This record gives sequence, C-alpha cells and structure tokens, in this order.
Amino acid sequence: MIRRFQFLAGLLVFVLTTSYAVCAAPINLIPITESLTTVVNKGVVGVWDYEVEGTEDAYRKGVLFVRMENGAPIVEVHLGNGVLTGQDVQLKDNTLKFIVNIEGTERVSVVLNAAADTIQGQASSSQGSFTIKGIRKLPPQ
Repeated sequence: MIRRFQFLAGLLVFVLTTSYAVCAAPINLIPITESLTTVVNKGVVGVWDYEVEGTEDAYRKGVLFVRMENGAPIVEVHLGNGVLTGQDVQLKDNTLKFIVNIEGTERVSVVLNAAADTIQGQASSSQGSFTIKGIRKLPPQ
C-alpha cells in the first residue's frame, strides 16, 4: 500500500510540474525576433514624401499616394498647388511606372523603385531627366 501511495504521489508531482513548465512562460516573455514591418514587404504601395532634384520649386517637393483599387494601381501626386493623377500606371514587384501631365501640355514619365521605406528613380520630360528620392510617410504612433 505504501509503494502504491509513493507511486501515485510521484506521478502526481510529475504531472503537475510538467504541465506547469509547459504553461509557465507567458506569451509576452517569448522573444520576438522580427517586427511586423520587417516581415511584411509593403512594396511601393503607400504614402511617400519625395523630392525631385533640379526642377522648379512648384514641383520640387510633394507627397506621392500609391494604392490598389479593384486590382489596379492608382497614383496621385500631391503638390502645393494641386493634385496630378498618374496615367498608364504599371506596378511590378517594387517598380512603379507612370506618366503625369503638368500644366496640361508637359508629359512627365516617372520610374520609381522601392526598397524598404525609401524610393528612388527618375522623372523624364522634354526639360531633361531628374532624380527623385523619397521616404515612406509613416502614420503617427
């Protein structure tokens, strides 16, 4: 009878300590090695503050909005004096191509590549080729 009691007591201690050890680590103590922004590649879709080198002040800085709507990429360029809508928009992987019309007559072709939270590329028009650089505009935290 004593052996049976010792066996049951030992089994009980084993079961209780094993289940406690499995459940003992709270989820907030498990180390997280990567943040969500590193795991998910956002690509070109998003909001970007950008600057174009060597162009007129009215077009030098702005905000670029890139979104998907019904499976198609939509581009809007917000400037201090208005909004330009992208035409012939193409999005493949991390490369965005589009055309905007400035003042109704000047066609500007834009090619941008995104890497993490930066974009860079070229804008080409009859005035020449201009370098564009930008950073992702992150929401306030």
